[in-house]
Amino acid sequence: MASLDKNTSLHCVNAVIYKASESEASIWEPLGEAAWTDMHILKDGNSRESNFRIVALERQNKMVILNARIVPGTIWNTANASEDTFAEFATTMHDHHYGLYFPDKAHRDQTTEVVEGCIAEVTASRAATASLAVIGEDSATVLLGEG
Repeated sequence: MASLDKNTSLHCVNAVIYKASESEASIWEPLGEAAWTDMHILKDGNSRESNFRIVALERQNKMVILNARIVPGTIWNTANASEDTFAEFATTMHDHHYGLYFPDKAHRDQTTEVVEGCIAEVTASRAATASLAVIGEDSATVLLGEG
């Protein structure tokens, strides 16, 4: 039986996607057509661990222009200005940084809430997995931990 794709969209929002320039981090270069995309926060239901992704698809041709994992330590920054509609995203400090422009602050704040929840869940999931200790003596192995 073929494996079923069990990705679930937790959140969908309009966003224009930018990437920080390789030469100058303060310059944002638009990805795709620099137009509104359908950006999803996806949860992978095929795994025992919590796995999340941010995926953005161009509306005209459904081409994926952003497909990035949410991991412990994921960077999600928003500006403090009351009307700011921009967020910065990166899987780690060493990965590409993406700028996400939302239609309004409410959409940005809703997306921020979902992303922060995903970061917390994946961090807790990884911490629980890391808390398992394997103790072995000769051929006997005992697994200790929650679960």
